[in-house]
Amino acid sequence: MTGKPAPAVTPLSRRATIALRIAAVLTLAGLALMVWSILVPTPLPVMLAMTTGQGLGTTAFAIYLLIVLRHLRRDLRAAKQASAAASSENAG
Repeated sequence: MTGKPAPAVTPLSRRATIALRIAAVLTLAGLALMVWSILVPTPLPVMLAMTTGQGLGTTAFAIYLLIVLRHLRRDLRAAKQASAAASSENAG
């Protein structure tokens, strides 16, 4: 079998990188609301942290999870194709 070995880490697409940056910004915004509710424990900051902060954090996690699952799926598909190509090369 000739050729370059597969890299240990495959690069992310531009869309995935942008989505991860959006997830990071949403996480920081949610964290800021949580910290605000701890530093100023009045009803408004606490309610905002419980609703908006949790929503931002959950959305950020969902974006992150989607990107990770898509990346894993792509890597598994590539490994399966490489395995099929290697087995057909060995058989022929």
